This record gives sequence, C-alpha cells and structure tokens, in this order.
Amino acid sequence: MTFTCRERLLEWVQNEASKLGFDFVVASVIYGLHNHALETKLHGHPIVCRLNREEKDAISELLIIKVMPRNILADLKRKRLDSISNIKKVYKERYKHNISKIGSRSELQQLLKLLGDNQYFSTYRACEDNVTIRDVFWTHPESINLFNTFPTVLIIDSTCKTNKHRLPLLEIVGVTFTDMTFSVGFTFLECEKEDNVTWALGNSKTLLVDQNNMLSVTVNSRDNALMNAVGTVFPTSLQYFIGII
Repeated sequence: MTFTCRERLLEWVQNEASKLGFDFVVASVIYGLHNHALETKLHGHPIVCRLNREEKDAISELLIIKVMPRNILADLKRKRLDSISNIKKVYKERYKHNISKIGSRSELQQLLKLLGDNQYFSTYRACEDNVTIRDVFWTHPESINLFNTFPTVLIIDSTCKTNKHRLPLLEIVGVTFTDMTFSVGFTFLECEKEDNVTWALGNSKTLLVDQNNMLSVTVNSRDNALMNAVGTVFPTSLQYFIGII
C-alpha cells in the first residue's frame, strides 16, 4: 500500500484504529531541543559501568579471601575515583568467578570436592542406578571431637525449601556442659521419610568412638519420621519435643 503524503497515511491509520476500537493520537514536535543540558557522566550506562581488566583481576583476588561484594565495590571506588561501577557488576563478576572454579563439575560434585579438600568427613548414598544421589552427610573433624567429648544431648531439626533445590537440610546440634552449642553434622535429605532420617542419624552415631556411651537426651520436633528414627538409632535416649502440640 502506497500513500501520496503524510496526511493520507495518518488518515488511513486513524480509520483502521477506529474500526478496531482504539483511539489514535498524533503528537507534533513544536520545539525539537532538550530543555536541559546533557549529562557529563553516563551514570548507570552499561558501557560506562563495565569493569576493566585490572578491576576484574582485583575482584578475583578479593573473592578468594572471602571479601563481601559491598566491600569490593568500595575498594574499587577508592582506587579509581572516577569509577561509576555498581554492585550489580561485582555480583556478575563473582558469578563468573564461581562458575570458572566449578568447571565441568556439577554442583553436587563441587560440594563433595570442597568437603574433601577441606578434610571434612562426608558420606552419601545413591539410588539403585548408582548415579542419582539420595542423601549426603558431612561434618567437620572438630565437630567429631566435640561430639565425643559431649555426647549427652542432641538437638535435631530440619529446615525445608530454603535452598534452590528445595531439599530438606537436617541439622544435628550438640550441647556442652556449659550450655554452649556446636554443630555435630548436616545432611541433605532426599525427603523427610523415616528411612532417610534414620540413615542420617546412623551416620552421626558412627562418629562416637565409644558406642556404649550413648545419648541421654534428644530434643526434636513431633514429626513421626524423626521420632521413630531417634527411637531406632538411640533407643535408650529420652526424647523431649519442641514445637506446637
């Protein structure tokens, strides 16, 4: 379709819009100049906010020593006064840094690698296909020493859907004679069934050098799977319950 002039085009568009039930408004430019001066700095523009090579290298070094992103940004602005980079750039660089460390490994493989590199005690069990991981248990060597020193009381509870994989995290906490708490172990569970919880508690029981020195008290919720698992693994312990009755 060809139009001889601008007015014919606007007339056709207005008619078509009316047929479809739309209102058509034409805005005319009377004075084609900005009513303010142009900005001297392009704050927030992706090209201006991008990091240079030296800043990227500095971020990588600071991430290794566990510096918080907000402190990294403050350090970058201190070193380069005209820098207008924002916290989003630092987060993106941290994401790239973490991905480069993982390489071709999956997240679970990376978890097991870090546990091994830092001398954690860890164990897991797989499904019948020997490929899919069901549950993963880990604990720190210092936690094992504390558990063998104070094996009297355990507090057991799990948090649900607090990670992106929505897996239950079972946490086992011990108590010293001075009422201080310490972590005994952690377990990512496939689900909160009795079999899974029993497996996790069984791993914590194997940490005790003296198997005859069993727990006296366990503090846990009124979850049936958890109560049954505690009764199976620590049959002589006295259970105290927390939560709403």
